[in-house]
Amino acid sequence: MPSLAERERFVALRADLDARLAPASDDEDRAAVHDRLHAFLMGFSQLRTLDAGGSAMMLNDFVEAVEGLPVGVVHRACRGWNQRHFKWPNYSYPPTPPDMRRAADEMRTEMKVERYDLNAVLLAAPAKKIDRPTQEQRDKGAAEAAALIASIADAGKRLDEDLSAAARQGSNAEHLEHVRRFQAAEAERKARIAQRKAEAEGGSNA
Repeated sequence: MPSLAERERFVALRADLDARLAPASDDEDRAAVHDRLHAFLMGFSQLRTLDAGGSAMMLNDFVEAVEGLPVGVVHRACRGWNQRHFKWPNYSYPPTPPDMRRAADEMRTEMKVERYDLNAVLLAAPAKKIDRPTQEQRDKGAAEAAALIASIADAGKRLDEDLSAAARQGSNAEHLEHVRRFQAAEAERKARIAQRKAEAEGGSNA
């Protein structure tokens, strides 16, 4: 955001642009354009050699070329030409009326862009102020974070215990099943031995 001094300067620049871009409206403005172009064109040695009649006709052509444009725009266009602001002219020669119209149109566009940029800065909403947390708020936040971390650790511990218990239960069940299978196999083996023994004893008695 601009400082107060910068804001005041931007407001003044915008007001100046508003005034310069105000549409031409009467003969007084036309006379002002005439005088400004006369001063501008007399800066070229090639044009100063014209006689009075030729000079008047030339000046009238320039005034008609920029017909309807604000005086401030024409003034800025003349100054821009003298400062070689435009990229396209051959500055070895004086401008023609169409050259002057093109320069003035381009300058008016630039001035409107300048005004738009100034408005964007001046109308921008100030950034929302972010309050720094108090020490009490920081302590509270730290305590809440510590409690959350502790609860997560406790939940993890309980999960480990539950998984270990399940593993133990699974192991015990597997062991009991193994014992039952062993006992069944042992009983079957003893039954076969008893059967063979009985068969052997029966044969000897015969």
